[in-house]
Amino acid sequence: MKIHALQMIDRYVGIPLCGVLSLVPRKIREVTPEAIQSILVIKMLGLGSIVTMTPMFRSLKKRFPAARIDFLTMRAHAPLALLYRFANNVHTIDFGSPARFILDNLKTIVTVRKAHYDLIIDAEFYSRYTALLSHLCRPGAIAGFHSRDIYRGNLREVRTHFNLYRHMTQNFLELARKVGALQTSSFLTFPEVTQEALGRNRRELSKSGLDPDQPYILLNPHASTVSVHIDRRWPLHYFREIGDFLSGHGYQVIVVDAPGQSARTESLVRMSGGRIKKLKREVDLGGLLALLRKAFLLITNDTGPMHMAVSMGTPTFAFFGTETPVLYGYNEFPHTLFYEGLACSPCLSVLNFKRGRCEFGVRCVTEITPEKVIGAFIVREASLREYWLKRKDETA
Repeated sequence: MKIHALQMIDRYVGIPLCGVLSLVPRKIREVTPEAIQSILVIKMLGLGSIVTMTPMFRSLKKRFPAARIDFLTMRAHAPLALLYRFANNVHTIDFGSPARFILDNLKTIVTVRKAHYDLIIDAEFYSRYTALLSHLCRPGAIAGFHSRDIYRGNLREVRTHFNLYRHMTQNFLELARKVGALQTSSFLTFPEVTQEALGRNRRELSKSGLDPDQPYILLNPHASTVSVHIDRRWPLHYFREIGDFLSGHGYQVIVVDAPGQSARTESLVRMSGGRIKKLKREVDLGGLLALLRKAFLLITNDTGPMHMAVSMGTPTFAFFGTETPVLYGYNEFPHTLFYEGLACSPCLSVLNFKRGRCEFGVRCVTEITPEKVIGAFIVREASLREYWLKRKDETA
């Protein structure tokens, strides 16, 4: 199911359903922090958002060490939750087709109701769908984000405001604090990257004609389509220019593939005349983490792999324009973000459900020119190489 269709359903079906269910009295069990023995956290969309939730999970585990903490997400994201090891069990819903989506939701409601969770934390920002799902699962209490401007009825007992001027890690930590958890540091949890995955990564690099012992730089030209009218990706020919520069300076340059993006990946390889490489075989999430773990640098749009790289200490060059780096960015060494700060930027946010139109040709992205990125790389190259050598010794 496409994101735009889900947004329309959420708006035009979700609002009246939230209103109807708000009129139905719900028996609420009195749940104190001391009595919480089971928690279900719900976050359906956004690989990157799931990674930024890891400090929240640490906070919950610290406050409720004996509690079972489970996670509910879309099926495609389940492997990521397992790799970051933040939940006892992972429940999933298949978004592949309307029939599978409806059937999985019915099964999930039955399963979750039988589990009798003391608390459900709805970590979606302003989704009516997850608000309804949480309510129908009949937990002891429901916590989630709240806005007076976005109607979701009276379906939750514990509310916290989403702050557009705080990083996502801090917003998620605020959810945990609202249910009695202790504040912890906001660093992202390091995922499980096994020696088997690292060894497989070495073999895949070698099969693709690359030297795994020499520095390689990853290009991620992909990003999720959150708005049907705005392409928030850095232009493909910009990636080709930066790839040509890096290849000409002795670096191995690899484009990261993504599900459903093979045509874009192949186009970049062709545009570069083969100077930008791609792996012979598509990697899964575990393979992607292994690839990121050993990389010299990731040059990327604002998307999931950026947060994964940050969680492992891999340096990033990240592009922001339609969305704000205040929420999602990292700008302390070894990370660098590029953001022009135009008067019209950012134009997409959780408050407008990341829907919008651009009248200016996405200048916020196109004005981050390859020359600016190359200049930043030249300035930072020596420190990045020193950092790579140190990480290489640590992971040898």
